[in-house]
Amino acid sequence: MLIGSISVCLIGVLLGPMYPIVMRHAGRIIPRSLVNGSIGWITASGAAGGALLPFLSGALASHFGISSLQPL
Repeated sequence: MLIGSISVCLIGVLLGPMYPIVMRHAGRIIPRSLVNGSIGWITASGAAGGALLPFLSGALASHFGISSLQPL
């Protein structure tokens, strides 16, 4: 139990800075005229994934049973 909680905390600490890093890197590699729209698409894709993944995992759990979520 303790190792699991520490692992979850470390994953949060390591994944937390990913969004600002991706936004900054996108601003550097995408042409200046496309930066605003591109960052909008990146943000929208992330939000859609964050809304869609819980729905899909719930649908899987309801159809195949809760044990089907163990690999996730």
